[in-house]
Amino acid sequence: MIDAAFLFDRAEHDTPRPHGTCRAVRRSSHATFNRLDCLEKNMKKWTFTLRTLGLLTGGLLLTGSASAALQNYPGASCVSASSTPLTVFSAGDAGNVSASTMTLVCPIVRDMSTFSTGNASGAIWVLDEHFTANVCCSSQVLDPIGSLHATASQCTTGSGTVTGLSFSGPVWTGTFGARSYMCTLPPQFASGTTLNTSTVRAYRSGEL
Repeated sequence: MIDAAFLFDRAEHDTPRPHGTCRAVRRSSHATFNRLDCLEKNMKKWTFTLRTLGLLTGGLLLTGSASAALQNYPGASCVSASSTPLTVFSAGDAGNVSASTMTLVCPIVRDMSTFSTGNASGAIWVLDEHFTANVCCSSQVLDPIGSLHATASQCTTGSGTVTGLSFSGPVWTGTFGARSYMCTLPPQFASGTTLNTSTVRAYRSGEL
């Protein structure tokens, strides 16, 4: 005589089931579901799935954070570091209307959500209206103890046109360093009856 319980178990074994479905197991010649065993197996699968999704999501977040978030600023954001104040114009640019060279600082807000390598890239757009002197700028970081880290200066060549001066760095991995551009603007230049004013039009920077 064929054992009915054996046939039932055999059918259970041979019947395809969806992934994650618990199989009946033989107990005292009767087929029954071991619910605790089923729950334990499914919990392990769910835990693995959640962990995997967490790793993937974390990877995406890290990948996104490595990109630079560029911030644009008007020239009016700059301030004079000389005794003569910087003149701000209604268009948002700022210039030197004095008779002497002016040093100015253009602050940069650091976006710490994208902070990764400690490097930064950006540019500053200036209008050089002096026929013999140039506009010169550098990118700099002031650390909390007062040490200044700066790139080499870049200068305009010629006059009468807007020039973009591009920068990379300086690299600063500390989270409390303050970034800015430092520029020197030549004085107003008289051409006949016209006074020509050198200005900072705009600037941008992004943390890498």
